[in-house]
Amino acid sequence: MVMILNEQIYRIKTLMYEQPQNIVVTEGNINDPYGQKIQLLTPDNQIIGYISIVSMGNAHKIDYDIFRLYNEPKWCIKNCKNNFFNNDNTTYLYDLFINENFRGQGFGDQIVNYAQNLIKYSGFFYNTIITDRTNIPAQNLYKKLGYDLHITDNKKDFYFVKL
Repeated sequence: MVMILNEQIYRIKTLMYEQPQNIVVTEGNINDPYGQKIQLLTPDNQIIGYISIVSMGNAHKIDYDIFRLYNEPKWCIKNCKNNFFNNDNTTYLYDLFINENFRGQGFGDQIVNYAQNLIKYSGFFYNTIITDRTNIPAQNLYKKLGYDLHITDNKKDFYFVKL
């Protein structure tokens, strides 16, 4: 029994190391005006997907919906205290894209998790993201990754996660 288990472990390890690994490329800095872009590429440089991270102070310049949603306190669901999410503790993810050929294979999880790790190790405590209410795949992804609803106007949903 132990011999069979060892053989299976050996096969799995061999497959893992034989498979070419995807490449992560980052550009910019979270505190730059447009933040930091993270690209996930195949070993032959095909774009699997990308996402961008920006500090909350610059997020307002990128997505008008942040101002719009914050202007109606009645839309707030959770963590509604004024200035709860700020430039010192929070980042904003935007521009999430997964190439059609790679959708449904877990790459959305992978790239968001990579971004969250980068955010956490950069000293931030929260991450936020806005999505259209009709974007069901994105809604499901964020909920699966532990995001809570912060604000909604029933057109756009503003999510957050504590890292």
